[in-house]
Amino acid sequence: ASLSHTPTTASKRNKSRPDPLEVSRFSLRLTKSARPRSSFSEIVIASLVDLAKLDKNEWDTLWESVLKIDDVIEKQARARGLMHVDGKKEFGFDEDRDLMLIDTFGTADEDRFWDVKELEENGKMLELSKEAVRQFYRSSGYHKNLMDARDAGASKDEEPAIPALPQNEINKIAGLYKEMYERLTGNQF
Repeated sequence: ASLSHTPTTASKRNKSRPDPLEVSRFSLRLTKSARPRSSFSEIVIASLVDLAKLDKNEWDTLWESVLKIDDVIEKQARARGLMHVDGKKEFGFDEDRDLMLIDTFGTADEDRFWDVKELEENGKMLELSKEAVRQFYRSSGYHKNLMDARDAGASKDEEPAIPALPQNEINKIAGLYKEMYERLTGNQF
């Protein structure tokens, strides 16, 4: 199962993410607000656990792992002037059904970060992740065209092709990834 967790600080701001739970391709995408606080959350979590074929112990282990990972990311990001907004964690099981983390985490590809200074001083949520690419495609009109095609019932083959990023956008994204490598690791690229 793939689990995504949104720290509480971002859950109110991120309106693009269904709240509190979403099932997608047998992945679990969750926010901290998905902790069982209400009968609705408990019912939805029970359904997701059933869908992913997890027992209660496996669910608890998975959830605790996500919280521990996010605590590490949040602590390191904050020390470098970043706010960890949300991120993806992918888990699987080995042949003995022991939980395994099976992908990277805490990078500009898996997680979203905002600049703390920009947020605190200017109220600006400066995106420092691949979200910049998503925003470009939204502003270019591609995302709207894609959603219109899907709403009209287009098959995958009929969906509009993703246009190549212009060179100036490639340069901006490359610079962003270099900056984020340096900010997240404390090392020079």
